[in-house]
Parts: sequence; C-alpha cells; structure tokens
Amino acid sequence: MKQQHLVGLAAVLLLLVVVAWLVGVFDSDISTVDVPELRVPAAEVDEIVLNGPEIHLVARKSDGRWVIAEPIQGRADSAAVQRFVDGLASTEIRSVATRNAERYSRYGVDTTAHEISVRWRGETRKLIVGDTGPTTGTRFVRLEGDEPVYVAATNFRIPTNADEWRDRNVVEIAPEDVRQIRIERAADSFALDRTNGNWALAMKDMRSDADSAAVARYLARFDPLRADGFLEELPEAVEDSIITITISLDGSEDRTLRLAPIENGVAVTIDGDDTLYRLTTRRRDLLAPEANEFAIEEADAS
Repeated sequence: MKQQHLVGLAAVLLLLVVVAWLVGVFDSDISTVDVPELRVPAAEVDEIVLNGPEIHLVARKSDGRWVIAEPIQGRADSAAVQRFVDGLASTEIRSVATRNAERYSRYGVDTTAHEISVRWRGETRKLIVGDTGPTTGTRFVRLEGDEPVYVAATNFRIPTNADEWRDRNVVEIAPEDVRQIRIERAADSFALDRTNGNWALAMKDMRSDADSAAVARYLARFDPLRADGFLEELPEAVEDSIITITISLDGSEDRTLRLAPIENGVAVTIDGDDTLYRLTTRRRDLLAPEANEFAIEEADAS
C-alpha cells in the first residue's frame, strides 16, 4: 500500500512538472548571462527590409535621403525612417527568456513575428520581433541564427503599412518666391499677380487690387502643403470637376497641382507625378477658394 501511495505521488509530481513546463514556469527565471549586443550603426544603415504577417516594406537611402522601393516607389519621410533606425540601434538585449525553440509561439517569435533586416557596407543584421515583453518598453526578440528568445528594451515602432513611412509633403513653396497663382476650373478662373510687392486680382477682363493679407494667408497653405493620406488609384472623375492650380515662381519652373474631387475629400497630383495624395474636402476649399476671398471690400478701399 505504501509503495502504491509513493507511485501515485510520483505520478502527480511528474504531471505537475509537465504542466509547469508547458505553461513556461521554468522560463520565469530569466537569465542575464551571456546576452549579445545588437550593434547597428544608425548613421551607416542604407537599407531596411521589413516583413510581417500583413506588411512587406523596403526602404533604401539614396543621395542622403530615404526612399521607399517596395511595395510602392516614392519619397520617404526621411525623419520618420531615421527615427526607426535610431530606435533599432538603441535596442538593448537584456536577458534570455527561453532557449527552447518549441516555445517560440508563446513569445510571438514564430511565423507571426516581424522580421527586420538592416544593411550597411555589405553587412546585414536581422532581428525577429515578437510580442510585448514582461515590462513596459520591452519586446521578445530573436537574432538570426541564434536560437534563444531574448527580452530587449526597444525604442522603435513598427509601421503597419508603407504609407506611414511615405513623405506627405505635396509641395513646399516659400511665399516670397511666388509671383503669380492661377486657379482654373470649369465654372470660373482667376489669377493673383504680384508686381513690386503688391498683389492684384485678375478675372475675366477685370483687374483690381487684391487683399494682401488674404493672399499671404493663402500662400502659407503651400509652405508646406502636407497630405492627409494617399490613394492607390484615381477614381473616375469628370473633367469638368478638375481644378488646376498653377504657381509661377521667381527663378524656377512653374508648379502645377491638379485637384480631383472624390468622396470625402480630394485627390491631388503635383507636376504630373504619379503619386496620388489625399486631402480632406475642407482643405480642397482652402486650396481653391472663390475669387471674392481676395477682393478688397468697398469699406476698406475708401
């Protein structure tokens, strides 16, 4: 009887050990011995490849500026990309969470993880980023070719789509460089001309002094003009609804914006470029106001 009792206790103990192993109790004693350094030289990184369950993104540095190469091609917000690189470079691997590959899913470093590769001078460093770590500001990570799962202090945010890294600057024009703006649409067209520092409003066969303060407020909208988002393609637009804004500058070529009204906003292109920017409906009205916004009221003219 005593022997059967001991066998029963041993079986229960074994069961408890198995359960504890499955839930990761033995991983709770995190080791801080022999952890590697990430060693990413932020100033030298010239390519980032990011892959995740719902994202594929490639950014490269060209002539000192970041550009997006995949899944679209275009200018990147260099400051945003560099913040990511700086945050990655400052990542500090603090401890080992587990060395057991069978528990990768518990830490989110399996097929659901984000893979980040950074390259510089022919070298590559690959980081596999999993779930949020045990304390604020930490994540579970793995290094390529390294089996352990580490707890790392991180200071970077993984974008959810390519648009988060795209340059939203549609155009940036210094007001003092503008000598003329023409706003053309099917219903009416007019121009604002600057001569010797004074602005005039020209429409049809009429020409009059313009409200300089109103013109200054208007020009400030292009210094810079930042988009609210992007569009993949231009919805069908009636040509009569297109608004063209042509900005003539001192000492440089004209800049031309085309505004196509869409649902809940407006699609904008600049200088015939393929990039489609999205602005809200309110901002469309700010960019293409009526001519009377620049007229001097009679009371002011007397």
